[in-house]
Amino acid sequence: MRITILGSGSKGNAILLETRGTRILVDAGFSARDMERRLRRVGVGPEEILGIVITHDHSDHTRGMGVFARRFGTPLYLTDATRVACKALLKGAEETRTYRAGFPFSIGNLIVEPFLTVHDATDPVAVAVRDNDTGFKVGVATDLGRPTAQVRHALSGSDFLVLEANHDEA
Repeated sequence: MRITILGSGSKGNAILLETRGTRILVDAGFSARDMERRLRRVGVGPEEILGIVITHDHSDHTRGMGVFARRFGTPLYLTDATRVACKALLKGAEETRTYRAGFPFSIGNLIVEPFLTVHDATDPVAVAVRDNDTGFKVGVATDLGRPTAQVRHALSGSDFLVLEANHDEA
């Protein structure tokens, strides 16, 4: 599996995960034009992205999701509450697929396992992403407020972790 951090921080977050022809983004916190530029810089065409998994409604994770999804026909995966919170970014022409924490779903060769996390957002999740063929597991937890028992359990056994812990409830 290839893991590429396209950007991380308050100005934008996006992570590219790739395995044997399956390419997904976890979050789309840059403009669609900037996302396209960042993808091309690492040799990936934006039309090759099979899905964008949105972890929560904050703009540094969602800024370009609607335009990118409409421009390239990329499905958006997000919780129902996050979809409602992001309605200003969505025009109705995007393909949205809702998911719930605790219920895995597949995108190509990847199994996405969303789980609840602590953050001051609407319905925030983190994800563990597993290669269906090799079992290789990547844990992605951004804006991690604190490592709860559920977070530790969901990320246990990960072969690679992407952690961003700049959120502090105090």
